[in-house]
Amino acid sequence: MALYIQENTCLRNFNTFSVPAMARRLFFITSLHDLREASDLLLMTSEQRVLFLGAGSDILFAQDFPGAVLLNRLRGVEVTEDGDWYHVKAASGEPWHEFVAYTIENGMPGLENLSLIPGTVGGGVIQNIGAYGREIADFIYEVECFSIRTGEYFVFNNEECDFRYRSSVFKSPANSDLFITAVSFRLPKRCRTWLQYKDISEVHSSQPTDE
Repeated sequence: MALYIQENTCLRNFNTFSVPAMARRLFFITSLHDLREASDLLLMTSEQRVLFLGAGSDILFAQDFPGAVLLNRLRGVEVTEDGDWYHVKAASGEPWHEFVAYTIENGMPGLENLSLIPGTVGGGVIQNIGAYGREIADFIYEVECFSIRTGEYFVFNNEECDFRYRSSVFKSPANSDLFITAVSFRLPKRCRTWLQYKDISEVHSSQPTDE
């Protein structure tokens, strides 16, 4: 299937504030082939302004975007296992909360503290999202990326992602050409509930016990 592109498109339906900003070109990225084709077109036209957009939950448009928007619609989840671990690889465009729900429903614990956070899997990596004492960085094994500038693929291990509080190496302007394509998580087979966060521990300690 050919790459789908829209010209002079309203982004109202692609950001959670429903701001009716316009994009000069909107690329619908549904496969790695789409991503490579988009990269080739951007290089051919010497496009200077490029924006990667996932769920649009962490952006507020103050004006029209005079460039190309790459809308991340990569989907898919793969699961393998060994020893004490599940290895779960998710496409970066997967909605984050739906992905968390999928792991829980399929008996793969670990991400439950991070449920209900808006955005996508890829966006969660960039921000190093966190809640109730846990961060996405605690579970990431590898992050796969594609450079729209060079057409090369890269794989970052957890340490190379340089995760910090609500930040990662992918927030650096030097890496603004890196489009995250997939994220590999390592989840424990044995449930390890994290109750140390103050609000959670208070609720847990107030629950009646069976005697």
